[in-house]
Amino acid sequence: MQERSEKLTTRVSRPAQVAVGLLIASIAALTALILWVNARDWLLVPSSRELSPTAALCVAGGCSLFIWFFSTIAYRLILNRPNREGGLFSSRFLYGAALIIALATLTLIFAPGRRIDQRARAFLYGTPMSAACWLLARRRATAARSTWR
Repeated sequence: MQERSEKLTTRVSRPAQVAVGLLIASIAALTALILWVNARDWLLVPSSRELSPTAALCVAGGCSLFIWFFSTIAYRLILNRPNREGGLFSSRFLYGAALIIALATLTLIFAPGRRIDQRARAFLYGTPMSAACWLLARRRATAARSTWR
């Protein structure tokens, strides 16, 4: 595992890794700040609500999930702590991302009211991204299985 981790981080310089981690941490902090500033209006003051309470809770939950996700990535980058498979994302996450991207691509392709250039763009961008996530996940899962044996 340690050798695999060292192979992954030798391609990227440590200062660049920390810089990207700090950038991602600042994205998470900015999202937290936006949530904190707007939470009073969204959740606490009934007369100033622009959103219904259910929608406000969904927005707050989505922002919290976003903050957790980017904080985890920033933690791994800044402190050089890859996951068990040796990367930023697990193979399960990459499989999920591939499926979500494929579903979003199909939705954009078959959505009514879309022009043909929008459909073509969705296909040209979504298909390779979904395939790349799937292949990377499969490669990581295969490599992880071979190291466990």
